[in-house]
Amino acid sequence: AEPAGELLLGASGPIETDEGGRTGLPSVFACGDVAAPWSAERSRHVRLEHWTSAAEQAASVARAILGREPRARPTPYFWSDQFGLRLQHVGSAGGWERIVLDGDETSLVARYLAQDGRLVAALLVNRPQQVGPVRRELAPELLAA
Repeated sequence: AEPAGELLLGASGPIETDEGGRTGLPSVFACGDVAAPWSAERSRHVRLEHWTSAAEQAASVARAILGREPRARPTPYFWSDQFGLRLQHVGSAGGWERIVLDGDETSLVARYLAQDGRLVAALLVNRPQQVGPVRRELAPELLAA
């Protein structure tokens, strides 16, 4: 999918925003697949193409329009059902050093670990009951509130 960024300022590609969805134009906001919100964690704009991300961005835009501070960015998450498998991905797999697998080809968890052993992402196949614990492990401070 190619974002229609040319609709704003004539630029191609995604529309870069701050964490509240503010664009470079006063009183103009963007969210969803066309937007690439600022990620302090990654020190760059990041575009996430999934309806869960679009819904979270819309909530951030609403908060910004109301003059409220954006909430902490949730841990990236997406899921898909493919060929009888429920695939769920949590976190950002960039910067991983090694992968630890638990399970088999019909039900597994692939844990992406940084050099220091810290979990940075996980791919879960037919393990929906483990998504919550993995999300809490990745960002306990975000889910405790």
